[in-house]
Amino acid sequence: MKTTIKASLDEIEEVSKYLIDKIENKCIIILRGDLASGKTTLASKIASKITNSNGATSPTFSLQHIYGDRLFHYDLYRIDFEELASLGLLEEFERDGIHIVEWADDRLIELLLDAGYNIWIVDITPTKEGRRYEIQKLNS
Repeated sequence: MKTTIKASLDEIEEVSKYLIDKIENKCIIILRGDLASGKTTLASKIASKITNSNGATSPTFSLQHIYGDRLFHYDLYRIDFEELASLGLLEEFERDGIHIVEWADDRLIELLLDAGYNIWIVDITPTKEGRRYEIQKLNS
């Protein structure tokens, strides 16, 4: 089942609250969208709600930021699947908590699904009024 939420940047709290209410303690949230579509903004809102912090920043250059002891945020822009595996980042998904991934490629998603992880996909599309967030859980 796919849920669509239309929200401006001022209403992004609604999207983060919806996700936090639905997700499990151990899951992976894949954020998909073009450059500047709002992936990091949504990740930041989720992080601020889960960790009671100021939110997240993009881990573009470090690939991963860890917030508290249960929130992991990855930015895989320019990282292909082989490089991800060679860096040992695949093992990070075994850690208990919520993993938010920006720029996951289809091979990574397939591997995570085959391994039995709880995966949520959020497709973000800019609109004139704000953003459209299409949210779905890939495995039941």
